[in-house]
Amino acid sequence: MLRQASLPDILNEYIQGSDHPDLRIYRAGEGRSEDNSEAIGVTDPEYMKVWLWRTKHFCDLGEFYNGTILEVGCGFGWDAVGLAVTGNNKVIACDILPSMVEGMTECLETMKAKGAALPIEPLCGDICSLDLPSNTLDGIFSTEAVEHVHDLDRMFATCYRLLRPGRRLVIVNDSNRYNAGARANSWGMWTERDESWEHADWLRTQAARRTRASQALWGNEGRKNPRDRSRSRRRVGEAVTPGNGGDDLP
Repeated sequence: MLRQASLPDILNEYIQGSDHPDLRIYRAGEGRSEDNSEAIGVTDPEYMKVWLWRTKHFCDLGEFYNGTILEVGCGFGWDAVGLAVTGNNKVIACDILPSMVEGMTECLETMKAKGAALPIEPLCGDICSLDLPSNTLDGIFSTEAVEHVHDLDRMFATCYRLLRPGRRLVIVNDSNRYNAGARANSWGMWTERDESWEHADWLRTQAARRTRASQALWGNEGRKNPRDRSRSRRRVGEAVTPGNGGDDLP
């Protein structure tokens, strides 16, 4: 069993397991400090201190221990790592973006090859239409993702169907508008992405190809508004100039 005391080392090793362009930026520094003087990375000691506290707090709040937990909007999966190790859980880590799931899968496969397999199952899908057996989950967790869900009624209905009776759904958002430090970190990360030629090249080739090949996974997300859909296509297909990373988009 992976020990809680080793969680920072596990996470640090985990995020080295893929060469995904976004992961490279996270490794270099998730964003900037509030005064913009230094990079704040996923494994920065201050970031890690907060992350360890919040992971334990989420497990306590949701009673996420020794069960099967679904994470909705898992991104590259480090919260899934935290839930798995802290709560001794099996985690189904779900994201609607194929590229995110690919990066997470690469990290998990790298850990497995090193003899440090994690009890995490990557899943690409839409929480509004997720085809998992009813009444089988011991908890559902989601952070920084609910604002991206295209049909909240369907999401809540799906979560209710999937949870065992009496089990909990925990939804978290840091309200970055009111958190200057978190806002500075997020802004710094996205600025670095949008000014990166490597990321622009990746969007032009890999992201556009994967999106076209995976339209069925997006469900209604891409169809909710024709104007939104055309903007999304433009962001993926024409993001070729660093510094022009969709500043015209809301």
